[in-house]
Amino acid sequence: MGSSCPPSDDLSVMVLASDLGIDARPFLSKQQDTEIEEQEQEQWHDCAQYLSPDEDFSDLDSLQFFCLQGFDKSGNRIFRLVGKYFPAPVVGGERLKKYIFHKICSELPDGPFCIVYMHTCVQKEDNYPGFTILRWIYEELPSRIKNRLQIMYFIHPGLWSRLAFATVGRFFLSGGF
Repeated sequence: MGSSCPPSDDLSVMVLASDLGIDARPFLSKQQDTEIEEQEQEQWHDCAQYLSPDEDFSDLDSLQFFCLQGFDKSGNRIFRLVGKYFPAPVVGGERLKKYIFHKICSELPDGPFCIVYMHTCVQKEDNYPGFTILRWIYEELPSRIKNRLQIMYFIHPGLWSRLAFATVGRFFLSGGF
């Protein structure tokens, strides 16, 4: 999706096979980063209703599993999500939701964005929160934030993830359930 297109109600998902050699550099363009940052006057949105001033996310911030990092080729801001760094057994769904809302509302300026999820080395029992929790977090996002989400890249999916996205992925992300 180009940045000149109006945001649509559909969310695009790109699933890349884990057995293919993937070079992440095409997702980021340093020259475009600097040009966009110079031209762009950041406008922040108000997310105070979702943030609690007494919440401390320093433990999750130190893991760096969810962070804002650069732009893709279409000019969308990138939220990078690294699955192998997420401690699923010790972080509940409610806290994960609050943390994601905190990161999006405090770090993301107005404009389109995408999510790059790296599924490499993710084990269900160690660092995978599950589709149910991820869907719940997505559904709870305010519509103005969901409308800004242009595409989600799913890099190195395992067999189960490939099957899940192939069978129910479109319903999962489009609100078909």
